[in-house]
Amino acid sequence: MRRLFIDTSAWVALTLADERLHEEAATFFHGVLQYYGELVTHALVIAETQILLRGSWPPAKVNSWWAQIAASPRVNIVFPQCHHFDQAWDLLGRYEDQKFSLTDAVSFALMREMAINEAFSLDHHFETAGFVRLPTF
Repeated sequence: MRRLFIDTSAWVALTLADERLHEEAATFFHGVLQYYGELVTHALVIAETQILLRGSWPPAKVNSWWAQIAASPRVNIVFPQCHHFDQAWDLLGRYEDQKFSLTDAVSFALMREMAINEAFSLDHHFETAGFVRLPTF
């Protein structure tokens, strides 16, 4: 089964209709659902997304978004462990010239551990860290 990592930028572009790349992200995601069996994300990505959605939506609508994500049998929400944070801080040290967030670095550590090479993200940091960022628009 093919797995795809879903980043904060993708969740936000998919969810907020007024995002600049919303239509493109939604079209791409429709194809994702046909090609990938498992969509992987993690708790820090969900937390970042909640913060960004909360800037545009009332709490009830954000909670509805969460309920839909949490109930999806295709979405695997990983809860990072201490060793993921250790690896993330190591990555941040090795990429001091980049503006990776801790969430980015935890994503990279999890992706490496889970042998996931592709990420649905609008963030070029995934490419910098050696992953395939999709879509390419």
